[in-house]
Amino acid sequence: MSKIIYINFRTKIEKKAYDKLYQISKMLEPDNIVANHPKIYQRNRTLYAIVNPVETVITKNESILLGQCVCRNEWSTPLNNIEDGSYALIRSNNEMTEIVSDSVGSRTLWYYSNKDIFIVSTSQRAIVLFLDTFEFNDKVIPWMLSTGSLGPDFSWDKRLRKLKASSSLLLDKNSWELEEKANEISFPKSKRSFKEHKEVLLNAINSTFKNVSFDFHKWILPLSGGHDCRAILYLIKNTVQNPGNIRSITWGLADSLHEKGNDAYVAYRVAQATGIQHKYYPTDISNETPEVILKRFIENGEGRIDHISGYADGFTIWKTLFEDGVEGIIRGDEGFGWVTAASSLRVRYHLGCALCTDYSNLMDYRKYGIPEQEYPKYMLQQDSESMNTWRDRLYHQYRIPTVLSALSDLKLGYVEQSTPLLSDNIIRAVRTLPDWMRTEKLLFKKIVHDFRPRLEYATSSATSAPKNILNSNDMVDLLRKEMKSPHAISLFSAEFLEMVAKNALISQGDTHKPSLRDKLKLLFIKFAPQWIKNRIASNRKLAVDPNILMFRVYVIIYMHRLLSK
Repeated sequence: MSKIIYINFRTKIEKKAYDKLYQISKMLEPDNIVANHPKIYQRNRTLYAIVNPVETVITKNESILLGQCVCRNEWSTPLNNIEDGSYALIRSNNEMTEIVSDSVGSRTLWYYSNKDIFIVSTSQRAIVLFLDTFEFNDKVIPWMLSTGSLGPDFSWDKRLRKLKASSSLLLDKNSWELEEKANEISFPKSKRSFKEHKEVLLNAINSTFKNVSFDFHKWILPLSGGHDCRAILYLIKNTVQNPGNIRSITWGLADSLHEKGNDAYVAYRVAQATGIQHKYYPTDISNETPEVILKRFIENGEGRIDHISGYADGFTIWKTLFEDGVEGIIRGDEGFGWVTAASSLRVRYHLGCALCTDYSNLMDYRKYGIPEQEYPKYMLQQDSESMNTWRDRLYHQYRIPTVLSALSDLKLGYVEQSTPLLSDNIIRAVRTLPDWMRTEKLLFKKIVHDFRPRLEYATSSATSAPKNILNSNDMVDLLRKEMKSPHAISLFSAEFLEMVAKNALISQGDTHKPSLRDKLKLLFIKFAPQWIKNRIASNRKLAVDPNILMFRVYVIIYMHRLLSK
């Protein structure tokens, strides 16, 4: 619903551009729904299309708002200040076009320009299709192998650029020049007391939720057993007249609904206690073949992320929600802090930005002819930063715009989304907290614990681990077959592909018996003091699961083939 392609022409709109944009829009629609007719706007030198449009995508003349924002003046006018919100903006008038990202880049905008056209889109594929050519960016290869993502700033096509978090790009339509402005992402120190910090953060949260409203005939709240969606539920519940109208959903393995401490189990009980509507969707029941499941996952997300565990049903949940008239979901993405890390290596692991050289089975990746992995300077720990400040800056500057935004893309062909906990005002308050209040999201959790009713939190996930989905006989056979394809051989060395396919494992069910060494390891993990565990683990290199690695190679091959058509 927010697959958007927006084009400014320097002189006049090209002939057949309207028809071309319509065809591209149809190609971007999910293949398991009958999508709404594309909305195409054409005026002066501007042409844009919204794929599978709904009322939750806001437009005004030549401007588009994805998400929600607070603006004292008109939001659609370029250069007007945005006071709060979680959004991506494309706004234009006769003189200029401006694209804007929020404080954490929660919605990704890609852009391309030459002497004749300026293109902005939420879809890399849309831009490539409009250009009719593809220039593969091999810089994404090591990042996909080590993280399952495209990395911090890269796109599949080397000509495309990603608008960074807390940035804007301005096109002067007369001179046809681009000007990019990026706000520094910093965590300034504050002398506030704990009580004062708590008050400032709570005020920011309350202020944001006073400015958002949801029609629960169109919007639903995905509910897990965690603090983020619990906070959203309680904050929204206090602002609506009839909480019984609030609709929530949870998804995961069918058995999870009955397991105490599980996301699904806890979410159901939270819904019961608060009197809201709730529905559970099992994701381990699918009539789709492995080929269809992988095709739909990769094409819906354009290969930006490898987190397939919640989509083993072949996007049946999202098809059902769309057909039931759901137009938007309220996601609990947040940036209140992250987990304790004992070393810089652990920081990279926890944030999903570890390098190939950080993994024992990818350390020698260069010998296979894989391009050298580029690590931007801004992602390095600065001299003035503690490890925990660096960790949380990377969460805002890398993980949210790279990982979380990619996870959003998977669903955005079916529904719109709102992420109120990523609003600018809340993020600004978080960045003034001292490290210890952000670590493990301590202050945010204390705020949520004050909400009523007090209910248990989940200790385990309702979905299956990715490696469990990727180690079935049919899935492994499919992935191994691709490793031998001509397209695979054109991208990777035969030695690398053979190694990847050979190391992949097929699930043996419950037939594996733990060895004495395994049993002793489990006992150590259970009873050893935490400081010893941290010391041992701090610099021990992990290995990428072999089936996940083969899937990542598959994603690269698939996207290269798809975009080359």
